[in-house]
Amino acid sequence: MSFLLPLLLVLVLVVYYLATSFAVVVVDEDATYMRPTLEPGGMRLLDRRRSRLLDLAADDIIVYRAVDSEHRTTRRFGRIAAGPGATVSVREQDLLVNGSRVTRAPSGLETLSTGLIVPRNSVFIVLDGSGAPALPLRERLVPRRNIIGRMMVK
Repeated sequence: MSFLLPLLLVLVLVVYYLATSFAVVVVDEDATYMRPTLEPGGMRLLDRRRSRLLDLAADDIIVYRAVDSEHRTTRRFGRIAAGPGATVSVREQDLLVNGSRVTRAPSGLETLSTGLIVPRNSVFIVLDGSGAPALPLRERLVPRRNIIGRMMVK
């Protein structure tokens, strides 16, 4: 019986670690802009560990906090196209990161022909769906402090 208390303590610590490090996220019904990668109403596992948020890379899908048009904080999804220090530009309807084509340029980014260097503590995001809204440039630059977690899907 004396081994039950340490075993229970270990179990509590494991459950605490899992609960604070991971979360199940239900994809918002209005998140059609991330189809086919994320289906609205679907569930995905979110990695919230700080150590994993320090090594974000291009193509990672993130969940982040944003402010909507009514100045409310909302949760959004996006795919990282470029990390800190990368140069993002548009040429002939292609989105380029450090001179290499990443994807078709989203609407609203025609002004990036000269290039933009992603700030040190930010990432540059794109949306996956063909019907994705035209986000202004300032909404495509997501500060790291606003990132809630990384989706555990590719």
